[in-house]
Amino acid sequence: MIYSFLQNGDSAVTVQFKNEISEEVNRQVTGLCNRIEAKHIDGIVELVPTFASLTVLRLHNHQLKETKKES
Repeated sequence: MIYSFLQNGDSAVTVQFKNEISEEVNRQVTGLCNRIEAKHIDGIVELVPTFASLTVLRLHNHQLKETKKES
């Protein structure tokens, strides 16, 4: 599996797979998305899959601490 990480500001990162639209690449994207969703990781607020990449949006550390205090 070939991929790279692209920083999207201070609250998101994109995992970029091959720069092509194919069923194989899309299976890799959806597989990663499903594995992350199954982990229920604190602070991840949204996953945005595309044909060839997955963007992960997260809370900042101080936002995560505030969320935990409210629970």
